[in-house]
Amino acid sequence: MLPLAKSNRGAIFCYDYFGYGYPTAVRGYNRPDYYGEQYLLDRGTLALGDWTPNALSYDVDTPVPNVLVVNQSYDPSWRIVEGNGDVFSEGGLIAVRIPAGRQHLKLAYRSYPFLIGAVITLLCSIITLLLWRF
Repeated sequence: MLPLAKSNRGAIFCYDYFGYGYPTAVRGYNRPDYYGEQYLLDRGTLALGDWTPNALSYDVDTPVPNVLVVNQSYDPSWRIVEGNGDVFSEGGLIAVRIPAGRQHLKLAYRSYPFLIGAVITLLCSIITLLLWRF
């Protein structure tokens, strides 16, 4: 996998040190069921705005209620922070049910368990410093 990463290519089947595979729902560009990095299941237009590992934005125009599918593994921590819709898993990929019409849609990865853990760590650090000081 290292040569693939160095050449800016990905692997859809990742293997750990012991050779066990971790299958994913991600589809590679050279597979017949690959429709692009993002696509609509019904008619409409879709344009990618910005892409970062934890935030995705799209301009969507659809005449009917539709589903936007992003060729990226789904996690329940993906949230809609701008626009209207409902995030869910479509075969293990990120999907968003969107209403008919034109909108700017922004998804962000917001892990609440991580935030809770960060707050607990901060509080414990403060308590430890106070106990050490006194």
